[in-house]
Amino acid sequence: MEKIAFIIGETFVYWSSILLTLATITAICMFAFFYLKNSRNAIAWAIFVPASIIVSLYISRFLHWYCFADSYSSMESAMGDFSRGSFALMGAFFGCLAVACVLRIVRIVKDLPEMLDCLCLGGAAGIAVGRLASLFNSTDRGMTIE
Repeated sequence: MEKIAFIIGETFVYWSSILLTLATITAICMFAFFYLKNSRNAIAWAIFVPASIIVSLYISRFLHWYCFADSYSSMESAMGDFSRGSFALMGAFFGCLAVACVLRIVRIVKDLPEMLDCLCLGGAAGIAVGRLASLFNSTDRGMTIE
């Protein structure tokens, strides 16, 4: 059960969606702070952020479809319509790692371990904020014991 934050016409905005958006913004800002402070490579950061968001969305949805295939009518419906269904957090890790490696291969990123270190700090902050979304829905409640 999701708790509704706002109703705008026919659109429902849920608290968990707001917190997950804030978690994403937190992760991006923390990564920007550490990476731009250390490497001063703004071009790599500007390419990495939108590319990793797009790649992470598709990999996260694919992993969620793979683990919960019965939640979707087909793979095409899972990968085509992001308004329904969910995403796997592991896909965000794989997506960011894949984009970082590609940027290193094309030599936009000069020091891959430095980028991954900064990315870990941003990701940790984003996960900490994102876990607060469970306060507004029925996830992470544990099992019922008789």
